[in-house]
Amino acid sequence: MFEQAPLGIAISDSLTGKLYQIDTKSTEIVGREIEETAGIDWMSTTHPGNVKEI
Repeated sequence: MFEQAPLGIAISDSLTGKLYQIDTKSTEIVGREIEETAGIDWMSTTHPGNVKEI
């Protein structure tokens, strides 16, 4: 189901924001290969205008 979802799905550490797993759709959205996303902070793949600070 992870790879078959029609939208991007990523699994990250809630404390550090580091990505553990990302699906193919997400790699298309962020313009990176799966290997490039291992261990990076998900915020580095997100446009600042799309982030709501709480």
